[in-house]
Amino acid sequence: MSRPPETSRTAVLADLSRRAGRLSDTTVIEITGLLDRGGVDPAAVGGREILRARIRVLKPARFLTHCRLFCVPFEMLLSEASASADPLRPVDRSAILPMWEAVEPALPPAVLEATAATLADARSIRDEGLRAVAPDLWAAGAQVVDEAFDRIAARIDDPGWLVAIRAALAAHREILALRMVLAYGGRPAPDDALAGEIVRAVRAAAAQGPDEGYVAAVTAALHFAAPAVVLEALANGGFADGAARAGERVVLERFAAAVCADTERELALLARFDPATAAADAAEAVESVAAAVHGLRAVSPRLRDAGLRKRLAAIEPRFRATLADAVLPVTADRVLRRIDDAVGQMLDGSDMADAVAIEADMIALRRMRAGAEAVALGAEVDGRIAALLAQMERRAAQVVDGEGAGARRRRVLVLVRYVEQLAGPATAVRCMQRWLPAA
Repeated sequence: MSRPPETSRTAVLADLSRRAGRLSDTTVIEITGLLDRGGVDPAAVGGREILRARIRVLKPARFLTHCRLFCVPFEMLLSEASASADPLRPVDRSAILPMWEAVEPALPPAVLEATAATLADARSIRDEGLRAVAPDLWAAGAQVVDEAFDRIAARIDDPGWLVAIRAALAAHREILALRMVLAYGGRPAPDDALAGEIVRAVRAAAAQGPDEGYVAAVTAALHFAAPAVVLEALANGGFADGAARAGERVVLERFAAAVCADTERELALLARFDPATAAADAAEAVESVAAAVHGLRAVSPRLRDAGLRKRLAAIEPRFRATLADAVLPVTADRVLRRIDDAVGQMLDGSDMADAVAIEADMIALRRMRAGAEAVALGAEVDGRIAALLAQMERRAAQVVDGEGAGARRRRVLVLVRYVEQLAGPATAVRCMQRWLPAA
């Protein structure tokens, strides 16, 4: 006798959960395609949740469904249910299924039929046919959410999520325009032309309402490694200037508060930095907070909320203290220990030092310098690097006095490589010119 469908589904999902970490990338991509075709079926939804961490890394081409297409304007605002609160991702992913189940039956059949005709062949929102019909789906969705807001909000945990979703659907033209010009995430900062595009799109969205302007600003910010660069672009681009733009001022204040909260969260994580943490992660956080310091400096004089200005003012000294008292000394000490361990292994004849880990920590310390400069700590980093170079000079003398000419030269070249990662090629060349002849 076969098992009931629900029991069978539970068993399959349990098996997938056990095997998820061991599946090959190809298998994960194939399974994801099958699950996407399952739409909002509970088993398909459960399977995607199990594989979501792998999907996020692999970024496979996804099979488009009505529900997935409907989510395009607000998909960058989604946070994971298991993640800590993210001020810049105000919609929990758990809202999607109950919301879509309430919205889909109320959508005009003609809109669903027109969209379905293009979904079968489309593989991306960049498909021209899909871009021609999708706006009708988003506009109709915004209207349905407006008309049935209370009924839909009762199905999800936080009505604020639905406010952000409705705003993103209403501002779909501006959000799609931003996503077309900001095609790739992790950008360092916008150039002047891109900053102008951002200001124009956020301004057009803000003309529809403060919620629409806010979600457009957040969508732009999430394309950059440091969201504060968009805040700085808005401030420098004349956004919210003039009495006629009161709605833009509301957007700017709210967006500044979100960037402030995001920076405070990142600072709290940075303050807990310890030697077991990857130095590269700390360097990335230092760069992000430094960019936030620049952006918040640019916007702070224009904010009317005194409490918010006070919070912004507190970030810079906190960042400086965290760098000076925790991050820089911990990173420099770890590099020092790694150098000593590496040379010790060389002199023992093992030559088994973890070169990748050593160089990663050295590169991280160099990366931190630009962030430290934002709070007048560049000289502090320079001093720590100089102390490390002095230690390497002492250790090089020990290597030069070691046994075996060939081994000595090889080990000197390893140290020169470390110097290059720590202080750049010019310093490395000078060290090589001193050390290699002596070896």
